[in-house]
Parts: sequence; C-alpha cells; structure tokens
Amino acid sequence: MNSGSSFDGNGEELTTTEAARLAGVSRQHLVALCDDGRLPYRKVGSHRRLRGGDVATLLGTPGHGEDRPMTRKDKLSLALHTLVGCDLLRDEAGVREQGRRNLETLRRADIDGAAASYLDVWERLLRGRLEPLYFALTGLGDAARDLRNVTPFAGVVPERDRLELIRTIR
Repeated sequence: MNSGSSFDGNGEELTTTEAARLAGVSRQHLVALCDDGRLPYRKVGSHRRLRGGDVATLLGTPGHGEDRPMTRKDKLSLALHTLVGCDLLRDEAGVREQGRRNLETLRRADIDGAAASYLDVWERLLRGRLEPLYFALTGLGDAARDLRNVTPFAGVVPERDRLELIRTIR
C-alpha cells in the first residue's frame, strides 16, 4: 500500500520510530518495508503512521527479530507476561487500569529518562487495541523481550501464582 491508498483507521497508529522499536528493526528497515508495500501506512505531513496491529504481527511472528537466544530471565519474563496476557483476556479493563497506574509510577521513577521510549510504547499499547498489547506481552522477538524488561504490569499476577511459576521454571 502506498501513501495514496486508503487507511482504515482501525486500531492505534504508531510513528515509524515507535514501530521499529516494537518490531526490533531499524527505522530505515521499517520504512523500506512500507515503501515496498509490505506494511501499510498513511502519511501525516512528512511522517508515516502505521497501524499497531500490523506492527504486532511482526512482533508475534516466530523467527522474526529473534537474534539472541532466550535466557532463563527471558523465559521467566515471557511466562509471567503470558499470565498477564491471560488476565488481560479475562479482565481487560482491570489489567489496562493497573498498567496505567504502574506506568505513572514508572515515569516518576525514570529520573534520567532511560526508560522513556519503552514507557511511551507501553502507553500507546495500553490506549490501543487488545491485539497489539497481547502480542507485546507474549511476543518472541528481541523487541518484545526488551519491552517486557520495563513492564507496567507489576501486581497483575497474584503473588502466589507468580511464586509458583518461578518455582516451576527453576
């Protein structure tokens, strides 16, 4: 799809910089995917905007962006966030609200701004459609793993379930 094509407006939109971070690719690579028609976009001024769901598809595709092997920490984080994803499917409003509250706390704690770009992505995901948020929680790519390292979902999984999962993985 080129910039003159129609854009259905469903779901959240991301800038190419935000989308590249989420997908675990360079911004230039993402722009090339847009220009060759693999990712639909629309132009807003001189900028391209992408649907979050299209980027989430990249996140959720096994084999895409899996440059480094999963560590035990990555596996534990994925397992915990998969539980968050299950809770999200059961109580979307409650999990989103907990995420928003935690996001505010994380922003206040991020004095040097080191986590700001990740927090910006979580904020957009929390405001957007369910599918991209779920893919970020359960994606296998490096970008999803990195994003989960700055998670706004503390307290979503009950302590007893979290401890049981940790014991199981060890």
